[in-house]
Amino acid sequence: MPFLGRRLSILLCAGLALLALGVLRPAPAQASNVILEWTAPGDDSTYGRAMEYDLRWSLRENQFPNRFYSARRIVTNSPSAPGSVERAVVSDVPEGSAVYFALRTRDERGNWSRLSNVAVTYAVTDVADNGIALDFSLPSDNPAREMTQFTLSMPRRGNAIVDAMDVSGRRVRRIARGTMEAGRHTIAWDLRDETGAVARPGVYFVRAQVEGLNFVRRVVVLQ
Repeated sequence: MPFLGRRLSILLCAGLALLALGVLRPAPAQASNVILEWTAPGDDSTYGRAMEYDLRWSLRENQFPNRFYSARRIVTNSPSAPGSVERAVVSDVPEGSAVYFALRTRDERGNWSRLSNVAVTYAVTDVADNGIALDFSLPSDNPAREMTQFTLSMPRRGNAIVDAMDVSGRRVRRIARGTMEAGRHTIAWDLRDETGAVARPGVYFVRAQVEGLNFVRRVVVLQ
């Protein structure tokens, strides 16, 4: 039986704890990034494990529920165990814009839940004293033939992991891992896998995990 979409309440204050399973909460935006948090459901409310999320966003107030599939989809990780806090980041949102979000969940039988509530927040600027906001840029070369680069902006010292993954979510290459100082760092992928072999042509996703957040960028590798 699919998770039937327990209503996802919006928490308007940043410091509040999640009140119940299925809460979808826009956290304060960082520069032009909007952070979403929600609690992982099971495949039958609190039991089992969900298999897939379909999380989408739009700048249009009337986008949901009738135009859900024409909204922009956010790449997410596979669902965690029920009760886990999930996070996703939407980047490059125009400052001051109202941003609308909605979520559906699929169980192992392919059944999709009803649509969640529509969460809304505003993209505002929030940067460190050094003027740097947490961000992972779009790839410099895309499509790419030999190499592609990203800029990882760190407002403060912290840990970061950057992985290249194929469309199934399998890690192809660990590009970077370690503690990084505050500032802007160039992250380069030479389009090779862990064995040193050239990655096959196709679509890949490069994920940066920083301060508990995931930034995912799509890269097309050419022959």
